[in-house]
Amino acid sequence: MLFIAFFKPSSILVINYHQLTGLTKEAFMDLDIDADTRVHVLDSFKDLSNEMEIELHRIEQGHMDMVDSFLMTLSNVKDNASSVHLYPVIDFADSLVELAVAINENEVPPWKLVLEVLNLGVDRLRDLHYRHLLGHQFGDMQEIKLQLMFGELARSRFDLVDDHCVMIIELLGAGVAVSQSDPPTAKLVSTEAPQATSSDRQGSNKKTPPASQAITCVTMPEEHSKRSFDIEFFRVLALQVDRQSQYWEGRSEQLNEWAQKINALSNRSVDPEQLAAATYLHDIGMCYLPHEILTKGGELNEQELAEMKQHPLWAYNYLIRIQGWDGAATIILDHHERIDGKGYPHGNPGELIHDGAKILAIIDAFFSITNGRADRCHPRSLVRAVSDINARVGTQFDAYWVELFNEMIKEALRTGQL
Repeated sequence: MLFIAFFKPSSILVINYHQLTGLTKEAFMDLDIDADTRVHVLDSFKDLSNEMEIELHRIEQGHMDMVDSFLMTLSNVKDNASSVHLYPVIDFADSLVELAVAINENEVPPWKLVLEVLNLGVDRLRDLHYRHLLGHQFGDMQEIKLQLMFGELARSRFDLVDDHCVMIIELLGAGVAVSQSDPPTAKLVSTEAPQATSSDRQGSNKKTPPASQAITCVTMPEEHSKRSFDIEFFRVLALQVDRQSQYWEGRSEQLNEWAQKINALSNRSVDPEQLAAATYLHDIGMCYLPHEILTKGGELNEQELAEMKQHPLWAYNYLIRIQGWDGAATIILDHHERIDGKGYPHGNPGELIHDGAKILAIIDAFFSITNGRADRCHPRSLVRAVSDINARVGTQFDAYWVELFNEMIKEALRTGQL
């Protein structure tokens, strides 16, 4: 078991676990860990991460005694990681310990910016657990760079704390930063970023107009065509679905707004009406699920998860029977597929997934992260949500559409819509 004494940041002695045992990093990564142990360590971390989130919230409220509690919880995370030789987790946790110690010693102020950085660090700890225990793939998590940046923040001059925090948040939040003008009550603001030009997008002929031009052109056609009447009917159905969960209030209208804005940034490469229909009806299959599954306040068991994974098929089978909505039905069928081919219901890889489904997957996840859900009642901040989305580029989400999502978020912040 690994123990660490909490000294001032200027004198703290950081000893990596592999230095104590003599094992190399490669040896740690090759160690066999049985499946039950992996699940036990991961379940334990989930509990500890919930504790850390509560502790950081209490610190933000002014309860400075919770810094010690946060350090103890981090110590438990490290102990569990040590028991199965999770070298990357131990090293990353050490960098969070150094920052928390600096707060405890009044070297770094417990401003909202600083606590947001710690929350982002806890999120990265979670991703590291999933990567090394379950083999989940993520984009570039930049954990080594973050460890260095956390250390620099812990040792920074008081007047430079804001600058260090903003650099970390911009790195993880794809250009979404927080205001430096009033650290205790900072509001989210936007920073400029290049236009989306990812080579991973589908089709090299997609040209992206400036966000300020594209986002103004997203309204549906006004003529009272059959499609217009259908979309209004789908919208009414969506509002009924939204009432199935306390976390879904206003969800359908918000998702459609985001979807249309992202699509506009791609010069409407997806038919806007098909996209609207899919956005409104993508979860209508949830109505066929038992209410106890939909509202369960914990992880679903295998049988419940298998039922949950049927909802895209149920929604597809409903919509495909309505003439003229084949595109929307395909978007719905694909919206839980992943770029790496590990999604459901068919496990299709990125090149077989409808572009509309790639948009819907991103905004559906973003809404869930920022508004909470039955198995995760605490909503996360916008920056943490954007960071989560960007950490899954190339595995769960498509790089091109995530870049446009980032642009949409920044434009919404610029215009006060978020």
